[in-house]
Amino acid sequence: MNKKQKNIILLVFVLFIAITLRLIRIGRYDFWYDEAINIFNSQCFFDFDFIRKLISNGMFPPFVYSIFLGAWKTFGNSEFILRISSVIINLFSLTCVFFFTRKFFDNKTAIFSIFMLMLSPLQIYYAQELSVYSLYGLLSAVSYYLYFLSLKNKESIIIPAVFLTNICVFYVHPMSMLLVFTQTCALIFIKKYNSLLKQWCFFLLVYLFLTLPFFRYVFLDKNFFIINSVWSPKPGLENALCTFYDLIFGYNASAVTYIVGVLLLVFLLIRGALKSLIQFKEKGYLLCYTIILPLISLFVFSRIIFGLSGKSVYVHRYLIFIAPFLSIILAKGLEFKSRKTTVILSVIFVIIITSNLFNYYNNRFPLPENPYRTGVHARKDFKSLIEFLKSRIPKDTPIVHNARITSAPFLYYQNNYFNKILYLNTSSTPITVPGKCPFFIFNSKKSSLLDNFSFIERQTLFSNCERFWLIFSDWDQPRNGLFSEFPFDNKLDWRGMILEKYSLVYHRKFTGIDLYYFVFKNKH
Repeated sequence: MNKKQKNIILLVFVLFIAITLRLIRIGRYDFWYDEAINIFNSQCFFDFDFIRKLISNGMFPPFVYSIFLGAWKTFGNSEFILRISSVIINLFSLTCVFFFTRKFFDNKTAIFSIFMLMLSPLQIYYAQELSVYSLYGLLSAVSYYLYFLSLKNKESIIIPAVFLTNICVFYVHPMSMLLVFTQTCALIFIKKYNSLLKQWCFFLLVYLFLTLPFFRYVFLDKNFFIINSVWSPKPGLENALCTFYDLIFGYNASAVTYIVGVLLLVFLLIRGALKSLIQFKEKGYLLCYTIILPLISLFVFSRIIFGLSGKSVYVHRYLIFIAPFLSIILAKGLEFKSRKTTVILSVIFVIIITSNLFNYYNNRFPLPENPYRTGVHARKDFKSLIEFLKSRIPKDTPIVHNARITSAPFLYYQNNYFNKILYLNTSSTPITVPGKCPFFIFNSKKSSLLDNFSFIERQTLFSNCERFWLIFSDWDQPRNGLFSEFPFDNKLDWRGMILEKYSLVYHRKFTGIDLYYFVFKNKH
């Protein structure tokens, strides 16, 4: 058996283990906000009025992903069927990274790095989620494969293919501009590749022109950053460590696995970077650029935005495209002359991953959201909530959402529960959700998606409402107990108004959700 055949067998084995890990409990948990929104976006992708309203409200729909998802939905709309698309995309990513590492580095590094990504809880997390991040990772890997190929052969003919891929990545996730920025800086600062800079700059202008229609909304519109689309806290140095940790070990660390994992990562990253610079020379510098520049750029940019708006755009998953390069450097760091040392460190590595995977599969997040897992939360139980409400809700009783991110999954399952049979008589049940929600945009254009729903403003609701259900979640900041999200509006004390005018007569807990029933005090 020759080396090529052995590598094919190894890859098949890796993919078999990978798909097994990615299918465990894939359909157990309900869709959350991003997943439900992606489904609705894919239904309205060719409605340009809808797209315009989304963008003008500070929301950037993932166009390429919406097209893909719109086509995939023909196979069904269950959690398993829809999420399996992300699994398939992730398997293609692993394959691409394996051949990339073999071609541009060496076979041993390829084996170590692919095993890391195969086991990585973060890769499994997004392979099991109906979101853009698996496709974001795949297209980024393809872009870098073509980019390294053009550098290796010094052929400018490949550069158009690089930018075509980069344009597709941009319309999956706008933060992929960090990828283009990193690729450009590498050509500028590494003298060996300066000969390609002229052709690169030409296609960079083409890239900017083709992304210009949405560039202003994503990076230049003050409202995009200050009003709606940023929400993460100000990043500190610990966020950088957490980013590296999350990209390899995922979001479900305990205090022990986090501390041990960070120490192991720092040691292996320093050792691996030094070995890469010595062994791979210019390619080693490229590896370091690819990891460090996007992180520093996002960090600095977020600090600037925080100074303007009090919020930042530093979210760990935005840098998911550097995970393969992180695994390559870690793989080099694991190469020791002493096989015993490699085995010991690898065992520690696997123990950390196993512990974090156990927490992930059981929906456990031991550490606080910030800075350890910005924007990542435990799954919620919407189906049980709807099952309960369908037999309890009185006619005309409003349903109030404490956070906008509970509204999208709630409306999705209400409209699709058990083969799309409507169980709640929501045509006469007002639903109010916090502002800047895509469903208000749907409603404003009288979309058929919301034919069974009616909306009322909160001012109207609390001025003449005798009773209402409150769906309360810990999703949005701050999380200091009941009504921490109230007031919805800084000008009005909704919490004080409710507690003054209404009595709490019923409370029930679901997984990740609290349901409250309030009645006007004079009626109670």
